[in-house]
Amino acid sequence: MKKLGQIKVIFAGFDQNNPPADGLWISPEGRAVPVFEHMLSIREKPEDFGLTQQDVAHIQNVKDPSDWAALREIALKLIDQGWVRYRYQGGTYHFEVDDVRRKMRVIDDVLLWAGAYDKEPVLLVDRSGRNLRGTVEDVRTRSIEKMASKKFDKWAWSTAKRTI
Repeated sequence: MKKLGQIKVIFAGFDQNNPPADGLWISPEGRAVPVFEHMLSIREKPEDFGLTQQDVAHIQNVKDPSDWAALREIALKLIDQGWVRYRYQGGTYHFEVDDVRRKMRVIDDVLLWAGAYDKEPVLLVDRSGRNLRGTVEDVRTRSIEKMASKKFDKWAWSTAKRTI
């Protein structure tokens, strides 16, 4: 097991230059779970998230990951329990968390692990509906106040147009 700050990279041979997946779920304990599709990964391996097959039985027939209504409840529960959803997409580091300020250390550790440069863009979405856009440098210097903020009436997962 390799540890970087609070992140325990427990999957053997994981290399950020040649990842086995394009996203991560990070547990409240800092265990990284590599995923290709965040929502479907919960259904496919619920035990990785501390869930049972019974917990996800009602979403077993969902075929299309865009059917967020069936998967949203469980994903939100994980976020509320302290899980972090991470993906690098379109040149931006995306994070979905319960509380941005409480997760800054984990976010910073992931950016360090990913080899992020100071001027690269970061998007942080938290459970209150804040959508913070800034740079890696803003995260590293804890300059949340500098990050452009937009508040949504509903959380990002309930919107039709997804950015993550």
